[in-house]
Amino acid sequence: SITSLQEETRRLLEPRTSSVNQRLKALDVLTKAGIAVNVNMAPIIPGINNHEVFDLIRTAGELGANSVSYIMVRLNGQIGQIFETWVKKALPERADKILNQIKETHGGKLNASEWKNRMKGEGVLAQQVRDMVQLAQEKFIQGRVLEPLDLSLFEREPAKGRQMTLF
Repeated sequence: SITSLQEETRRLLEPRTSSVNQRLKALDVLTKAGIAVNVNMAPIIPGINNHEVFDLIRTAGELGANSVSYIMVRLNGQIGQIFETWVKKALPERADKILNQIKETHGGKLNASEWKNRMKGEGVLAQQVRDMVQLAQEKFIQGRVLEPLDLSLFEREPAKGRQMTLF
C-alpha cells in the first residue's frame, strides 16, 4: 500500500514504516521483474491525502503497476475516538475539517459498517474520489490488468517431513 507520495504525510500517518521512496522502489523492482503489482491507496483520508489520488495513480502507472485500488478511511468502534484525539493533536488547525469530511463520506458518522458503503464511502466527496480514481486509472494504468494467479503448484497436502496444515 502507498498512502501518500509526501514523506511528511507518510510519517504522520504511518510512522516506523517504509518510506515513500522505498515503496516506490519496491514497485519499480517488482514490475521490472515481470511481477504484476496492485497498488492499494489506503486509507484515503479527506483533508489529509485525498488530494493526492491523481498523482499517486500517475506515479504507480509510470512505474508499471497493473492496477490500483483504494479504501476510504473508516474508523470502527473506539478507533474513531482515538483518531479524533490524534488528529486534534497532530493537525489542530485542520482537525474539524478532516473529521467533518470523514463524516460526510459515511452518512454523518466516523464509521460505516454497511456492506456496500464502508470501504468506498458515500456522498459528494466519496464520489469525487471515485471519479478521480477512475479517470486516473483510464489515463495512467491504460487497461493493464492483474492476471489470475497460477495455482498449479499449490499443494494441499504437505510433502513428507514438512509441517501439516492447520485445517
